[in-house]
Amino acid sequence: MRHYNRIIGVITVLWLILTVVFTVTLYSSGNGENRKDYRIDINRINAMLSKGVHIDSIDIKQFAYVSRIEELKLPCSDKELTEFFDGSGIGRNAGYAVQPVFFGKRPVAGGTGSESALEGGTENSRISGYLRFTYSSAGGNHFLTRTIVFADLCLLMIFLTVMTLLIYIRRSILKPFNEMVELPYELSKGHLRTELKENKNRFFGKFLWGLNLLRENLEQHKKRELQLEKEKRTLILSISHDIKTPLSTIKLYSKAIYDNLYATAQKKAMAARHIEEKAGQIEKFVGEIIQASTRDILDIEVNSGEFYLSRLIAQIEKTYADKLQLIKTAFIISRFEDVLLKGDIERLVEVFENIIENAMKYGDGNSIKIGFSDEDFCKLITVTNSGNPIPATEFIHMFEGFWRGANSHDKNGSGLGLYICKKIMKKMDGDIFAESTADTMSFTVVVRCC
Repeated sequence: MRHYNRIIGVITVLWLILTVVFTVTLYSSGNGENRKDYRIDINRINAMLSKGVHIDSIDIKQFAYVSRIEELKLPCSDKELTEFFDGSGIGRNAGYAVQPVFFGKRPVAGGTGSESALEGGTENSRISGYLRFTYSSAGGNHFLTRTIVFADLCLLMIFLTVMTLLIYIRRSILKPFNEMVELPYELSKGHLRTELKENKNRFFGKFLWGLNLLRENLEQHKKRELQLEKEKRTLILSISHDIKTPLSTIKLYSKAIYDNLYATAQKKAMAARHIEEKAGQIEKFVGEIIQASTRDILDIEVNSGEFYLSRLIAQIEKTYADKLQLIKTAFIISRFEDVLLKGDIERLVEVFENIIENAMKYGDGNSIKIGFSDEDFCKLITVTNSGNPIPATEFIHMFEGFWRGANSHDKNGSGLGLYICKKIMKKMDGDIFAESTADTMSFTVVVRCC
């Protein structure tokens, strides 16, 4: 953020320098030209006088710089001559120029006889009077001032636009980003108490909400894991203690039978029955241990709602289109009619992710196809992969927990994926089942229509 503030400061300084340089340059060039512009008006007036136009007939308003023409005829007193040349009666901000009037052959400009108001008399010419032209640079300066003001306003508008954009970026993008940049690092260290203040920022509002939701979910999972771990340890310790009694009884009866302490077949049968009973108790305890180990898996929350099929397929395609393209596996999605479905779309995405991951893991990598059909107000979505299918004898165990097929000995996995899928679909009032052909394996997910 400090570097960004420096950029704003540098832009401000550059704008100030550019404005000053541009203003001074424009004023200097324009003012230099305007110093001599009044001479153009004087030359025009002289041209009119040389054509016999009377001074009083000249419309002074047509000139940009000359505002008054005064005539002093000779002879005159020294005082009048001095005042005339000293600019008596002329405003402080105005300038003036004095020109002599020579006797000549042309008509008098404002008098009688043969006088001329033109300069350039010969050496023998005599001066008959003087003309004083009062001029002002207001016309040129006004235009120059307007030009400078307009240019400065343009520079100011550009500066304000750039500054507004930079401040908006800092406030709406950089500042929220700096506030949340530390949160993922804190979450990675297990600091789940750090919370970001949510706002309606159009760029990061939803992202901030997602980060806080992630933090809350991680915190809830952590609490639940600690609670489940405590319950598991307590249960295992309790069961381990309880299992010792039937186990010792089995060992006692087994040793008696081995040592042939029972003389009759009836007593041997009774000992075998006791062993069977105690083995049943041990089996029950083992089942409780397994149930305890999978209790957190079964505790899956499903939030049913309504969503369109196209939204579900779009999420699946977004996840696997590029991934399958990289491994040269054809990913085919059949045409479908977009219908409104009922269920938890996020959980349903998990189901299809599990199915497609299994297809990638256990298929031959040639193709994965998603097909659609309808049955009894339900949408049937089938994922079919090419490759060696699971033997029909293993179908009955496919959705059991911790079961893995014969083709999974060299593959990573826990044997819980399809088991979890089954539980999720049951909670959504749906189902999942498997089918196979000679060279394909298919899993069909049944989802309720609205």
